[in-house]
Amino acid sequence: MTPQPPPIFVIPGMRVACMPYTALVAATLECFFDPVCLNATAQQISILPPTIWPEALNSSIPSRFSRTSSISSLLEAQMVETWETQISFSNYYNACSPTECTYTRTNRGNVIYVITTLLGLFGGLLVALRIISPLSIQFLRYIQENYLKTKRRIPVQQPKLGIRIRIR
Repeated sequence: MTPQPPPIFVIPGMRVACMPYTALVAATLECFFDPVCLNATAQQISILPPTIWPEALNSSIPSRFSRTSSISSLLEAQMVETWETQISFSNYYNACSPTECTYTRTNRGNVIYVITTLLGLFGGLLVALRIISPLSIQFLRYIQENYLKTKRRIPVQQPKLGIRIRIR
C-alpha cells in the first residue's frame, strides 16, 4: 500500500463518503462559525474576490443546535428553532378581514339519495332515447335511400339493326 500525501487543508466538520449527499448530511457547520477557517477555505476554493466572501456565523446568538450538530439533524428538524402554535380564528379573521366567509361540508350519500339519483338518471336516459332514436333511424334511412343504394336502371332494348333480305 502506497502512503498517501498529507492533505493540503483540513476543514473541521467536513466528512468524506462515497456519495456527495452522504458526506454532506454527515458534516457539521463548525467551519462556518470560525472566521479563520472560513477565510482559509474560501481562499483555497473560491475564485471570487475576498470582498464578497461569506462572513462567519455568529455563535453568540442562542440556538438549540450546537456548532457540532450534523446537517442531517438540522434537516430532520427542518432548520426550525422553535414551533409556536397559537390557533385563534378571531385573530385570523381580523387580520384577513374577508368580505365573505364560506365553508364546505362533505356528506356521504345515504341509500335513499343513491336510489333517487339512479332513478333520475334512468328516467332522463329513457326520455333522451325516445327523442333521439326515431330521429336517428329516419336519418339513417334517408342516407341509405339517397346515397348508399345504387339506382337500378332498366336497360332499354335497342332495336336490332341489320340487313334483312325479303324473299317473295
